[in-house]
Amino acid sequence: MRAKSWTRGWPGHPGKLELRYAPGVDDSDPLWLQEIAAACSRRLLARYTVLDHNARRCRVRLALAAPEADVAALPAVQARAERTVIELLGPTTKITKVSFDDDQLIDLAVSHEAGTKLAAPQYRHRIERVISTMLPGRWRAHWDLEADTVRFEVRPAMPTKVDHPTPVLTKDNLYKLPMAATEDGKALCWNMRGTAPHLMICGKTGTGKTVTITGVVMEAAARGWPIWMCDPKTVEFIGLRRWPNVQIVATSVADMVVVILRAQQEMERRYAMVEAEQADDDEFEPLILVLDEYRDFMAMVTAWWQSIKQRGMPTKCPVFEAVGSLARKGRSRVGDGHAPPEDVIGDSASSHKGRSGPAQCVRLLPQPQGQDGEALADRRGAGWRSR
Repeated sequence: MRAKSWTRGWPGHPGKLELRYAPGVDDSDPLWLQEIAAACSRRLLARYTVLDHNARRCRVRLALAAPEADVAALPAVQARAERTVIELLGPTTKITKVSFDDDQLIDLAVSHEAGTKLAAPQYRHRIERVISTMLPGRWRAHWDLEADTVRFEVRPAMPTKVDHPTPVLTKDNLYKLPMAATEDGKALCWNMRGTAPHLMICGKTGTGKTVTITGVVMEAAARGWPIWMCDPKTVEFIGLRRWPNVQIVATSVADMVVVILRAQQEMERRYAMVEAEQADDDEFEPLILVLDEYRDFMAMVTAWWQSIKQRGMPTKCPVFEAVGSLARKGRSRVGDGHAPPEDVIGDSASSHKGRSGPAQCVRLLPQPQGQDGEALADRRGAGWRSR
């Protein structure tokens, strides 16, 4: 390294630096020059920028950067934000715009030369997490990788309560069931005609699983679709029994087993009709099958099956295979309060696209009065039709 054009004073700083490196050094990394400038700035206690790079001669020239504006004159939160962003994106980062709301920093526009490092989404997410940790509030980023710019902004405050809007059905939103609202106020929908036909809701106790399922059931009922529900807790959805189009809320083990087996039979029957060219997928209405608290359901069915199993019967209750079949093969919609174990449903259940096969009950069936599983299985009702 050669240093020249020293500034006055003691000890002073070299105005220009010329560095030569070994031919074997990999200088193709777009961040390599930034790291060289950062290392020189750190060691010489002054900010240096790259003047030119001659890869053929293995030479890099640096120059002492012009004095910056007095950082102390900036608001403390702005100075901290700029320092944090520069540390994350490199010394060539420039802050192009800063916005405040009263005394709160809310927006930060940045240009950078971080290059291909930002192509990995995990790295961009890490930067957003660091920004949210170092600055007040919750922050998010809008990346423009082609223009090498990014805009950081404070996330909008999430409301404590979101009222469920009155369903207004159109051809475009018929198969899009709103479940929640994003931080920007947009509806988050379950697209039943999308690539993920099933809906799985997971979360700790008290995080809103039951409320979300109830909202989905309300939207499906407003569309006139039949709804079958399995409630292992027996009281979570007891208030939905008299809702229109909620045909059954099964609470006993026998009834829940029969509901799931009937759903599988209906799926197979529809597949047979489609294969025989007697019907098309679009001729069927969706069937909403809700299976809440899967772990409790699994434990209850296992204990029940052990109490009634006789010699020659399968070791596991066939209903577990029926649940896996519905998840892997069909699009009879399953809303599950807890994630089912892979050894029950299978590894392919989470990624299988399935085929379209909605149900075909055209009017409300009477709510069964008894809790006997066999009686429920035989009660077909007048609302069923062959096509």
